[in-house]
Amino acid sequence: MGGQKHSKALIFPLTGLRFFAAFAIVLHHIQGSFGVSPTAFQGWNLANGVTVFFVLSGFVLTYSYPALNKPGETRQFYIGRIARILPAHLVTLLAAVALGVPFAAPYFLANALLLQSWIPTGDYFFSYNAVSWSISTEMSFYLVFPFLIRNFESTWPWKLAACFVASSAMGLLAWQLGLPFYSGGNDAVVQGLVMVNPVARVFEFCLGMTAALLWTRFRDRLAHVGFGTWAAFELIGVLLLTWGSGWINTTLQPFMRSAAMQYWTAQTLSPVVPAALLLIILASSTGPLAKMLGCRPVRFLGEISFAIYLTHQLVIRFFVMHPQILEGVSQRTAIGVFLITVLAASTALHLAEVPARRMIVGWFGRTLRTNAVTVDDHSLVNQSQT
Repeated sequence: MGGQKHSKALIFPLTGLRFFAAFAIVLHHIQGSFGVSPTAFQGWNLANGVTVFFVLSGFVLTYSYPALNKPGETRQFYIGRIARILPAHLVTLLAAVALGVPFAAPYFLANALLLQSWIPTGDYFFSYNAVSWSISTEMSFYLVFPFLIRNFESTWPWKLAACFVASSAMGLLAWQLGLPFYSGGNDAVVQGLVMVNPVARVFEFCLGMTAALLWTRFRDRLAHVGFGTWAAFELIGVLLLTWGSGWINTTLQPFMRSAAMQYWTAQTLSPVVPAALLLIILASSTGPLAKMLGCRPVRFLGEISFAIYLTHQLVIRFFVMHPQILEGVSQRTAIGVFLITVLAASTALHLAEVPARRMIVGWFGRTLRTNAVTVDDHSLVNQSQT
């Protein structure tokens, strides 16, 4: 089935940025292991890496799929999303079982179907490969994206407002239900409604979509900005995300009437605008940070960032269970564990993820033809059209 070909330039700095978002999560989880102090990165807001992923996902999907109006395009979009994230997720799910996570059919089925983020108990959303809750959340964003992108240029204000209301309502719901914070066990918890639930995080995704729309409208006006000016903008963008989000959170906390709403503010509201602004800056910039993020080695790390994200806790788990494999315990050991994670991620990408993606697309008997750039929650992938 033919169609007019479209071409979109790869936004290389955003590919590289994915690696640093994933690396932040690795640092967040490696604290307390391999000689790294449990408070080594206290104050760095490393969990904001997940917000960067969600905002970035909305941004690049809107850039790549500005409309899904033609017959079959929505179906092709769903096939592409499933083909991209499900193989790697299933591989790491099975790896978790192989590493000794006890098998329980309800938990395993929820994970296999990427439904665990909808179940607000830690024994579900943190089961097996715990970080995969965000993949479950991301899959829900994919499901609603064709609705959100429809007439987005004219409907974005009310859609963004609706997503904000829905997101904040989850914090209010957790407060009204009097839910505790997660400490193990199988009771419903604040994190189950505020951190992992797709409704609670959809505002981040939709703001990323809005940022992409605004960027495409005004990017031509930024074409003549000089190197030095972009360097200043990049510095401001990084400071806003790494320091400014903490200042925003500190400023807003006194206005939140409950611990659940304070948690939602720290988790979503405080970092989301700085993350969106940084993406707009990097998508246009010709400054030093954009050049560094867009260079080939960093782009490669960005391309395997999805696999790094999905494998890192399993690698950590393996070495914690088998400390005798690594001689001594020091911060150098942590560096070695990270390098092994990169090697495992690269292997998973080339031996499992890419072949399985091609196989799934082949089963449906057609090449995806939406855009030259197919983007998902963790990487930019150059893809041909027919």
